[in-house]
Amino acid sequence: DAGTSRTLTDLDIYADYFGRPEVSPNEHSLAVMVQQGDKGCGSPENGNSIWTIDLENGATTQVSPGGYCGGGGIVWSPDGMQIAFSVLGVPDTSGVFVTEVATREARRLAAGLNNVVAWLDDGTILAEQYTCVGCDGGGPPKVLAINSATGDVREVTGRVPTGIAPSGQIATAGEAIEIVDLTGAPVRELAPVEDGWRYLGLEWSPDETYVAYMRNH
Repeated sequence: DAGTSRTLTDLDIYADYFGRPEVSPNEHSLAVMVQQGDKGCGSPENGNSIWTIDLENGATTQVSPGGYCGGGGIVWSPDGMQIAFSVLGVPDTSGVFVTEVATREARRLAAGLNNVVAWLDDGTILAEQYTCVGCDGGGPPKVLAINSATGDVREVTGRVPTGIAPSGQIATAGEAIEIVDLTGAPVRELAPVEDGWRYLGLEWSPDETYVAYMRNH
């Protein structure tokens, strides 16, 4: 109800970090990244793992192995059977991982500092690639399309800033604020970009009819 809140659950673990929760496609569960332990990462008892929380009774279930170094975004597969999540800590172990909710088996789908933002009905996972300070090959963020079955990665667009809608629509601020498709080709222009202004924080409305953004000199 509007204006009210309730505690869903108290996780019976030491946790000093909770990532942004994501609602399952059937709206019965939340998925959240939890940082366990107080001794860094790298072991099952210390590091990040993915948990689900039942929205009806608050029951919690760990659905990935533990020990991941560094957190990031999480997204459900359209059928609710898998969860993709990003590990954005140590460069050598960073990447996009996919875990099977039923079996807790996880695999690294793609290496790199790629923060997942959407899992489309056709199996494409969209991610934003970030620059790693001090790493080779740094540069501005890019939007990547990752095949969830094969792990093949391709660049969609290098324009920034970028806002990605759950359906896969991508808003960018290049020559103009415009929508691009999954090949990076422009679909339609929303507004011209004025010289001397910086454009920041493109965000879609829930029904994907509006794109909000900030700009400053």
